[in-house]
Amino acid sequence: MQRVQKILEHINASLEAIGKLEKNMISRNSLLEFDELTWEAYKNCEAAIFLLKIEMRAVDEYDDSKLVFDQDYPDYNIIVAEEHIRNAVTLVEKNGLRQALNELRTARNILAELFVRSRKEKIDRIKASFKQKKFNI
Repeated sequence: MQRVQKILEHINASLEAIGKLEKNMISRNSLLEFDELTWEAYKNCEAAIFLLKIEMRAVDEYDDSKLVFDQDYPDYNIIVAEEHIRNAVTLVEKNGLRQALNELRTARNILAELFVRSRKEKIDRIKASFKQKKFNI
């Protein structure tokens, strides 16, 4: 029971980070803040997955989850990840651990893709800034 509470704590922390991400998305704050919030949500989601696998005694289980990512509307993916995490909360409370694990894996994959894309965008901006400064000297 204590482990289930810890799982729910990590899931709720991930939901809080996603809520901050949505606010960041609306206000268009810095890319660095977006990175940090995405990483926080991902990290908590991954921790919940690990604890769920321990609870199910399936730590060595193969992860065959796929990435479900909308290329046309990347901001929409944050909402999709949030929905999967909310479903996982409900399933954990109802003791549907296998389904909760699958929901969290899907959300984790989306969050990982968002993090990678934001990092790539940040690197591209740094390169562009460097090239601009290099040729303006």
